Amino acid sequence: MNIITKELPQLPGGESRNTKPLFVLIDYENVLPEDLTCLNQPHMHALLFVGALQKKIPTTLAMQMQTMGHRAQYIQIETTGQNALDMCIAHYTGFVLAGSPSARFLIISKDKGYDPLIQFLSKRGVTIQRSPHLPLSETIPRHPAASETSPFKNAAQYVIETLKKQRRCLPSSRDTLTSWTTNMLSSGKLAYTAEKIIAELEKKGIITFDGKQVVYSLP
Repeated sequence: MNIITKELPQLPGGESRNTKPLFVLIDYENVLPEDLTCLNQPHMHALLFVGALQKKIPTTLAMQMQTMGHRAQYIQIETTGQNALDMCIAHYTGFVLAGSPSARFLIISKDKGYDPLIQFLSKRGVTIQRSPHLPLSETIPRHPAASETSPFKNAAQYVIETLKKQRRCLPSSRDTLTSWTTNMLSSGKLAYTAEKIIAELEKKGIITFDGKQVVYSLP
């Protein structure tokens, strides 16, 4: 089968509200999976990244991709070069995150060169892993239940505790709270955006907004 699909992945709007989408990014230059049936689940998307010199894939694999419809795509790298495919996978990860911030990722590759990217994104609250082979369906990472011991929850709790200590001098507007939170996370070396932390505080009922003004309900 000739590989001609080179479009950016389209994010479907029909995902379950209770299941965050999982994008499986397959480095086909590095790993040649024989069976993709474990990915044929409504919340899973298969992106098969193919090298510039790889012109064909097995018919069985192509048929399995076809059964997934819009959730499966081929992306062929147009040029050869060291790390060309790796850079493309990194680009697509950022592209997907821009349209679907809650997306999760599983990179299928034996190449440990992806690990710095994975570490960078993980510290910023992105669920992303690498596996040297395509796991069975029961081992594919599910959306984890919220854990009060996760790094993100710890960061949010750190901000809450700091706010409690300065009740008499709390940021009064959304802008000042955003700036304050950014400085707080930077000084504490916690790699999460202020917007994500503020959204978590809203979710917990710690803060609400009256226009641009912040209303606190600190415990």
